[in-house]
Amino acid sequence: MLSVLVVYKNGPQMPGTGFFELAKELGHGFVNEEEFWVREFEKVLSVHQK
Repeated sequence: MLSVLVVYKNGPQMPGTGFFELAKELGHGFVNEEEFWVREFEKVLSVHQK
């Protein structure tokens, strides 16, 4: 999910709750939001750094 790159400027610098809600609606299963966020972030970077 490309939107993984959009994070709060102040605070934890992670995506907002809407990102995680959309991910679940799209069928992504996860328990830990931070672990999911890191995995998705790494996926996006690997695709777009080529």
